[in-house]
Amino acid sequence: MRIAVIGSTSGTGLQVVEAALERGDVVSAFARTPSKLGDLEPRVEVHQGDVLSSADALDACVRGADGVVVSLSSGTLGKQTIREEGTRRVIESMQREGATRLVIVSSLGAGDSATLDLLGVAGLTFVKTVIRQPVADHTRQEAAVRASGLDWTIARPGGLTDAPSTGSWRTDGKGAARIARADVARAMLSWIEEGAFVGEAVPLKS
Repeated sequence: MRIAVIGSTSGTGLQVVEAALERGDVVSAFARTPSKLGDLEPRVEVHQGDVLSSADALDACVRGADGVVVSLSSGTLGKQTIREEGTRRVIESMQREGATRLVIVSSLGAGDSATLDLLGVAGLTFVKTVIRQPVADHTRQEAAVRASGLDWTIARPGGLTDAPSTGSWRTDGKGAARIARADVARAMLSWIEEGAFVGEAVPLKS
């Protein structure tokens, strides 16, 4: 497969790059600072730019992709818009280039997943206080994805860790709230390959 990764130099996005290369996929990586890819940089097609302003580079990144993975983050807890605005730019590029398969990294607590059943008392409190702004940005991001007309899937992991991949995950909303970024990456790649969960928001837990 040919996988385009937007937000490819850190967190879950970097894990997607690593996992896709392990699978033998061709990776098209969009990055503001490609050097952050480290040893992976020579092994991928690099498209350098800012997701909000580099339309030509973004178009080139998604061109011909079997799947586009968006993993955007601002790195702060204050008011945020990068997930929504960046994802809108990706959607516009995909529509221009005829790419159709989109998978984004959102979060449990976004959209209609801010429920006591999914999060528990402590989790719901955390979502509504400490990470309120990032989750609000994810909610707006999800709305843009749902309205895109693309073959989309929204991944909603619980608390993310940097632990090694376990090779397994749950999508039933039950079980431990935390999950390794490496497992989120592998789950999303499997969904692209299998055509799974199109038009769905999927909770991810270990």
